[in-house]
Amino acid sequence: MSDAVAVEFFLPSLLRPAVGGQSSVTVEATTLQGCLDALISAHPQVGPHLFDDGGKLRQHVNIFWNDQSTRWLDSLDVAVNPRDTITVLQAVSGG
Repeated sequence: MSDAVAVEFFLPSLLRPAVGGQSSVTVEATTLQGCLDALISAHPQVGPHLFDDGGKLRQHVNIFWNDQSTRWLDSLDVAVNPRDTITVLQAVSGG
């Protein structure tokens, strides 16, 4: 992975226990999908919070690549650049 770059994930408080209590973690990859794969590989407990059993992003999870929602991308196989950030937001509801 010689072209891999470091990308920082910012995580909500609900996911921090799955990454040792950190508010952010850095992964190295070449694509946005690679970043998600690297995050889950390094912190497997995060996976079920982000993706359903079919591998689709859970409806209540929003992921932003820099300032762009990934829901509007045609594919997650887009190249990432040094200093890119990925922010995970989870909708919280209650009654």
